[in-house]
Amino acid sequence: MPCPQGCPESLHEMMRLCWKKEPDERPTFEYIQSFLEDYFTATEPQYQPGDNL
Repeated sequence: MPCPQGCPESLHEMMRLCWKKEPDERPTFEYIQSFLEDYFTATEPQYQPGDNL
């Protein structure tokens, strides 16, 4: 499966893991949830206080 345009490689790899032929080789829903929570925490913009105080 080719990587969709603009899709980060780490998310593409997770998609590929979900499509493994053998069910035992696929990630669990718990693992996917943890991965996505960590991914979005790591990629969200950091808060920058403004200078308008």
